[in-house]
Amino acid sequence: MNPQELDLDPETLAAQRAARALLKHDTKILTVTFFVFIFLLFILYKPLPFTLALLPPFLFIFYVVNIWRQWNALIVHKLRCPHCGERLAEHVHLLYSPSSKCRHCKQPALASTSQLEKTE
Repeated sequence: MNPQELDLDPETLAAQRAARALLKHDTKILTVTFFVFIFLLFILYKPLPFTLALLPPFLFIFYVVNIWRQWNALIVHKLRCPHCGERLAEHVHLLYSPSSKCRHCKQPALASTSQLEKTE
């Protein structure tokens, strides 16, 4: 076993895989939405100063939705730290993104992508 890999039970790995799949699915939807909005904004709406004025609020909303969906994946799948057993997220914090480390014991809590793919 790689020293960077976590020793996780199959149930925890399945929950982390499900959370990762949810994020991948949401990323596709969010990316398509972003490019459709940019297309509609810049191609179909002609006044450029007004269009440029709408871009920063849209980018802020895009950022907030991105952070929300990361927290939501941790909450929906009830992911817990393998070391201390505490939940990785109980509610959404829009000011910062979730970390791969437990906020209680500061130990690594989420498996790496390679570990999730290897153990499927």
